[in-house]
Amino acid sequence: MMAEGRWAGGLLLVHTGIGTAFLLGWMPAGNGFTALIGLAMGFIPVAIALRMYRNLHRASAALAAGYLLLAGMACVVGAGEQMATLVLGAMRKVTEVTDSGRMLAVFLKNWSHTMALLFSGLAWGAFHGSVVRLGWVPRWVGAIALAAVALHLASAGRPFFDALVNYHLLYPLAAVQGMVGLWLLVRGGKYIEG
Repeated sequence: MMAEGRWAGGLLLVHTGIGTAFLLGWMPAGNGFTALIGLAMGFIPVAIALRMYRNLHRASAALAAGYLLLAGMACVVGAGEQMATLVLGAMRKVTEVTDSGRMLAVFLKNWSHTMALLFSGLAWGAFHGSVVRLGWVPRWVGAIALAAVALHLASAGRPFFDALVNYHLLYPLAAVQGMVGLWLLVRGGKYIEG
């Protein structure tokens, strides 16, 4: 279990570092290179879920299956978002595309972005619930993480109420995931009482 915890912590830190670079605008959005990085980032939660699955299945089969399913859905929807970004970038260079075609591409990119944020928030909620269930982090850390996930989901759900995503509400989850990633990298999958 120690190795699974360390793997999860290391992958979580890589994902959080790259995601924070996107969130802070350090990586330009909309070009092919960043779309490929975003596509690769989508596989990290799936890798974490696969690495944790055996131990988590012993603790809770439903949580293990749910976490793997949500991580997979976040990956698929995120891949759709990255593909829409690439198509939209290619459409900007072509003059024969109609305005309605461009509007459709923008709609699909924005919709897939919203859905990717929602599914990733649900997957991270399942992740943090999983590490608490396995006893890898204290419950108080899990409570803070789930509160940050709730903020993430509240922000990601704003487009359903005709409002823009508030990216400032995504910062707490990035900070908590950095903390949990360091915790798991240092301590591994050691069981913690309480």
